[in-house]
Amino acid sequence: MKKLFILFLILALFAFIPTPQDNPDKDLQQLRETAKNWAEAFNSKDVFKILYFYDLKASFEQDSSTNSIGSFLKSWEKYNTLPDYSLTLQIEDAGISKSRRFGYTTGPWQQQFTQDGKLIKSSGRYLTMWLKEKDGSWRILIDKHY
Repeated sequence: MKKLFILFLILALFAFIPTPQDNPDKDLQQLRETAKNWAEAFNSKDVFKILYFYDLKASFEQDSSTNSIGSFLKSWEKYNTLPDYSLTLQIEDAGISKSRRFGYTTGPWQQQFTQDGKLIKSSGRYLTMWLKEKDGSWRILIDKHY
């Protein structure tokens, strides 16, 4: 019994030794880069470039309501037609779970556009929850602005 326990303990220790492909810093760097590309996609005004970053089951939460991708598309169409529309997302913080399957990014956002000849500005904060896909890419599960 004691030999079996020691064997189990050795196997358990080997299960938690990082392998060359187990690199949390690399995963975090990849998440930050993906989030940066996502933020830049907003100003491309190409909805398909933006949606590329979202999981098919993504939830968009804004103003205490939860929406689907369909609702997001309607909202984006409205903003995309406004003159001089721009959205800036700054990544202040990012992190990943121990399993490296989930991550988050957070920071401030600012948007501006012209409406009836007036420059309208608004700002707030965002929290984005990410899922690491089997192919290693990151996709957004929850996109919350407040």
